Amino acid sequence: MPDQRDQASEVLEFWFVETRPHQWFAKEPAFDDLVQQRFLRLTRRAIAGDLDAWDAEPTGALALVLLLDQFPRQIWRDTAMAFAGDPQALALSQKAVELGWVAAESAQARRQFWLMPLMHSEDLTVQEAALPLFERFADPRTADFARLGAGVERGGAGFSADAGLPLLKRLSAQRGREAAATGARKAANLAAASAPRA
Repeated sequence: MPDQRDQASEVLEFWFVETRPHQWFAKEPAFDDLVQQRFLRLTRRAIAGDLDAWDAEPTGALALVLLLDQFPRQIWRDTAMAFAGDPQALALSQKAVELGWVAAESAQARRQFWLMPLMHSEDLTVQEAALPLFERFADPRTADFARLGAGVERGGAGFSADAGLPLLKRLSAQRGREAAATGARKAANLAAASAPRA
């Protein structure tokens, strides 16, 4: 059985090397099926909390963010399960910002996916606090999407690079508690979930 490091490396290799950027956000059934075939079991384990130990270092933690935030959107597209890992992914993204893992990452694509749970948050406060991070660490197109999600027009008020960090730290503790509180419910949902697609 592959160890944690091998599994995390496989996730990152698939997403950032084998996959092309145009596939990340396009609605392509064939790609969704591929993600399901290769990573359904691991994604279920991540949502159930079985892979929480991966958050101890950046490589495992980024792989875990993908398993919690991105892969469910492919595997369970257009269903509630697509968002089952969002609270855990958000807490992990905020942790990565606080610990400097995002700033230390040299690859822009990886930085963007570190931050994606902040954009996916349904909490507008979280989205607004993340805007300076997208300005600093993401490409202009992704930063534009972040602004759009937060309802901020391009050319509006400027953001300093670290303006959102104190608020994100406060929100991180709150989100961590919420993720822990909903862990049992997520596991129950996974157990009751039918096949990803009929």
